[in-house]
Amino acid sequence: MPRSLLPTARPFGFRSGVTFSVLYTLCAAALLWPWPLHLATSGLPIPDFVGNVWVLEQNLHNWTTPGANAVASNAFWPHDKTFAYNEALFAQTLEYVAARTLGAGPLLAHNLTLLATFPLCGLGAALLAFELFGSRWGAFVAGLSFAFSAYRWDQFPHIQSLSLQWLPLALWSMVRYDRTRSPRTLAALFAFALLLATSSGYSAVLCAVAGGAALAVLFIRPESRKSALMAGLALVAAAAAVYVIFAPYREAQQAFGLQRGDEVIHWSARFNSFFKPSAYAVWPHLIWLRDQATTQKPLFAGTVPIALALFGAAVWWKERGVRLMLAVGAASLVVALGPRIFVFDFSFPGPYALLSELPVIGMLRTPSRIAAGTLLAIAVLAAAGLAGVSPGRRRVLAPVLSLVLLVEVWPKRLGPDLNREIPKAPPTSAWLKGAPEGPVIELPWSDQDMPAIYLYWSIAHWKPMLNGWGSFQPPGSLGLGYIGHRWPTGYTSRIFRRVGVRYVVVHARGMTDERRARLRPAELPVGVRLAADFGEDLVWEISPDGPIEQTVPDWPSKLLDRASSWRGGAAK
Repeated sequence: MPRSLLPTARPFGFRSGVTFSVLYTLCAAALLWPWPLHLATSGLPIPDFVGNVWVLEQNLHNWTTPGANAVASNAFWPHDKTFAYNEALFAQTLEYVAARTLGAGPLLAHNLTLLATFPLCGLGAALLAFELFGSRWGAFVAGLSFAFSAYRWDQFPHIQSLSLQWLPLALWSMVRYDRTRSPRTLAALFAFALLLATSSGYSAVLCAVAGGAALAVLFIRPESRKSALMAGLALVAAAAAVYVIFAPYREAQQAFGLQRGDEVIHWSARFNSFFKPSAYAVWPHLIWLRDQATTQKPLFAGTVPIALALFGAAVWWKERGVRLMLAVGAASLVVALGPRIFVFDFSFPGPYALLSELPVIGMLRTPSRIAAGTLLAIAVLAAAGLAGVSPGRRRVLAPVLSLVLLVEVWPKRLGPDLNREIPKAPPTSAWLKGAPEGPVIELPWSDQDMPAIYLYWSIAHWKPMLNGWGSFQPPGSLGLGYIGHRWPTGYTSRIFRRVGVRYVVVHARGMTDERRARLRPAELPVGVRLAADFGEDLVWEISPDGPIEQTVPDWPSKLLDRASSWRGGAAK
C-alpha cells in the first residue's frame, strides 16, 4: 500500500479528460434512452422544465436587446422587474448561447445544456479525485458516482440543480493551486466559483459552505496557509462579483418584499434522506430503502460509492485529501439539514437558521439541495477507497464496480417520461408576433403548468404577458386568471380593459362543452372583437375605448396603479 495518496508528477492529461467525457456522455445517453434521440422536440412537459427554457431564452433576449433591463421579462405584466422571481441561470445561459449560436432552437439548446451537466459533473469529480488521490480508475468511479446519483434523477426538471460541475472544479483548482502556486490556477478558482455561484442561489450557498470547509483544512498546515489565504481572496473576489451581478435582482426582490415560507423546514434534508433512493429506483433493495424513509428528498449516493467511501475514509483518514472531503461533506450536510436539525425526538437550531437571515438567501426554500456537497464528498472518497487497493486488483475491480454502480442507479421510467413531445406554439403565437404591441392574457388558467407553457410559447412574440411563472407570484395575478374563466362577458372585458389587457387568447382544447359554447356568444361585449379564429385557438382584441369596471375584487391597488401608469406612459 502506498505511503501517500497524493500524486507526484503524473498529470491527468487531455486524453484522459476526453476519454472520461465521452464515456460519461455514453452512460448518460444509455440511462436516459431514448430521449437523446429527440432532444429537439421532447422533455418533461411540466412547469419547471419548460419554464427554464423560457428563463434561458429571456436571458438571451435581454442580453441582445439594446437598453434591456437585466431583471426585465415579459411575464406578470404590469409588474416590472419580474425576472427576479426566477433563478437567473447566468452560468447555464453561457452554454445555452453557444448552442443557440450554432443553430439550435430554444428547446434543443436547453436540453443540450442539461444533458452536458452529466459528463461535466463526472469530469469535474474525476479531476478532483485524481488530484487528491492519484488513481485514474478511482477518479473514473468518482465521476460516475457524482454524475449519476439519485439526487440528480429526482432534480431532472431543474437545470439549476443539475449544473453542479463547477463545484468539483472549484475545489480542484483550490487544491491544485496549493500544489503549484500557479496564477492561472488561482484565476481558474475565481472563474469556477463565479460560475457556480451564478448557476443558482443554492449553488452560491454551496460554494461558500464547501469552499470555506476546504480552506479551513488547507489552512491547518503552515506551509499551505499562504495558498489558502490567496484562495480565500479568490473566493471573496468571486463573491464580490456575484454581489454586483445580482444587485438588480436583490433590489427587485427587496422591493417585492419576498419572503420564504415555513415550507423551508419541510424541504430540508433529514439524516435518513441519505438512505432514500430515487423515485425512479427499480431494484428491490432500493425500493425497500425508499419505503422505510419518511423524508421527502432522496439523497442516497449508492451502495458502491458509500461502501468505497467508508473504506477509503477508514484506511486513509490521516491523509489531508480525505480530511478535506470529510470537511466538505460534513459542512454541506449540516447546512442541508435546514434551520432546525432533528435527532430522534429532539431538535435544535442549525447553521442554516443564521444563513437564512442574510438578504436573498432567506428566500431559498429547499436547503436539502446543499447536500450536493455531501454527495460529491462521498463520490471523491470512493476514489480513495479504490486507491487503497493494489493496482492489479484495482484494474479488475473498478470496471466491475462501475457496472454495478450504473445498473443500480438505472432510472427505468425516466427515459420514456422524457420522450414526451413538448407542445409546440399554437398559431396564435405567430399571429401575436405580427400584431401591434399590447399586453396579452392567455387562458385557461386552471392548470398549474399552463402559465409556464404560455411563457414558453411567448418566445415566438415577446408580447407582455399577464401570465407568469416563478418561485413567487405578484399580487393580483391569480385573481385575473380566475376571472378569465368567465370570458367573454361584459364584466371580464371591463376588468381586463381597466388593467390594460389588449389581447385575450383562449385555447379551447380540453375545455368542457359548456365552456366551449360560452366562447362564441351571439353578441360580444362592447369594444371586444374576435381578431383571429384558428378553431381551437382564439384571439380577441379589447379596444381601450369602452366601459371600465369601477368595482373590482379585493386586489392590491398597486396592480391597477401600475396598469394605469403603463397606459399613461404608452399614450404619451
